[in-house]
This record gives sequence, C-alpha cells and structure tokens, in this order.
Amino acid sequence: MKPLDIRCNHRERTKAADILGDALSGGQIDLDDFEKRSAACVNATTRAELIEPLADLVEDPEVLLFGQERKIAKAYAGQQESKAIAKVEQAIRQVQPSAQETRSLAVGIFGGSTVSGGAVDRSLTALGLFGGVDIDLTGVALHGRTTTINAVGVFGGVDVYIPEGFRVHVSGVGLFGGHDLKVENGAIHPNDLPVDAPEININCYSLFGGVDVHVGRRYGE
Repeated sequence: MKPLDIRCNHRERTKAADILGDALSGGQIDLDDFEKRSAACVNATTRAELIEPLADLVEDPEVLLFGQERKIAKAYAGQQESKAIAKVEQAIRQVQPSAQETRSLAVGIFGGSTVSGGAVDRSLTALGLFGGVDIDLTGVALHGRTTTINAVGVFGGVDVYIPEGFRVHVSGVGLFGGHDLKVENGAIHPNDLPVDAPEININCYSLFGGVDVHVGRRYGE
C-alpha cells in the first residue's frame, strides 16, 4: 500500500480544516470555495483525497498533515535536530481550533496591558499608545496554525515573547521607531525549524515607539 492510500483520521481532517480556515481569513479563497473544500475534506477517506483541496494553498500539504518528513537546516544535527522537532511538537499542541473566548485585542494607553495565558484568535491587534503591551505566547491556546499579530507602537511599545517551536516572520514600517527580532542565545532560529511548525506573523507599525519580538525559552516556565 502506498502512503497516500492510507485512510485518514479525524485529527488529520481537523488539521486540513484549520489550513482552509487560514486560507479563508488570508484571502486565498472565498467563502463559497471554502465551503466546497471543507466538504471535500469531511468526506475524504484517504490521505490523497485529503491533500487535494489543499494542494494549491500551502507548500508540502502532505508534511503539514501527516508529518512524514522533517526538513531541518544542515546546521542542526543529532541532539539539536531532536530538540527542534520536540519544540515544534510542543508548539503544535498549543494549536487548538476549538478554543473558546479567544482574545483579538490588547490595548495599553498611558499604562500597560498584558496578554498571557488563555486563548488568542487567528489575528491579534496590540496597541501601545503612550504605554506598553506585553504578549507572552507561552502556553497560550492558538486558534490556528498561523497566528497574525498586528503590533502598533505610538509613543509606546509592544513586546512579543514567543517560545521556541514557531516559525516567525516579522515585517512592518517605522517612523522614528522600529522593530527587531531577537533570538535568545542557544535557541534554535525560527527559520531553521521543520516546515510543519506553526507560524507567528508579526506586522509592526511604530511612530516614536517600537516593537520587539523575543524568541527563546518557554518564558512562562
């Protein structure tokens, strides 16, 4: 029997549905297409049938769904490779599509605000206006495999703490301010993690303020 002829299970169908949800929220597909593809995933009996609705949406859907392959940078081997895979598996456990009461907004105005614990929606907006916002994603339930944080620092700042195990993408614009990605010494760089690692995308906007993204140990532990 070929690997793709194996019958898929409920956990794999849930992963596929989560990928479709990310594609819908990201504008890759519209609601009608989302419903058609979701129905195909629900009715899929084999791995090949489950991959088909995702084939034009993500790279390596087979890896994302079934974890048949792990691609690690050549710089990591032996214990470091095992550590990277373990961190990714720990991060994947934070992805909980059924999480309730997800948070999508954090505001620090002339003071501070903290996001820690609980659940976060697929998109979280953090505004530090003459104040600051601290976001610690350690142990936080994430609604999707891809989480987008829109971090705005206006005469204030936003600090985002991300544990190892997530691929991280930081982009944005700053006027008399800036944004920075800081990877803790000894931590595996997010870009060198397996391709099936969950992703955190951080869009930074700063005006006389800044956004700092910290990647390292699991901060809350």
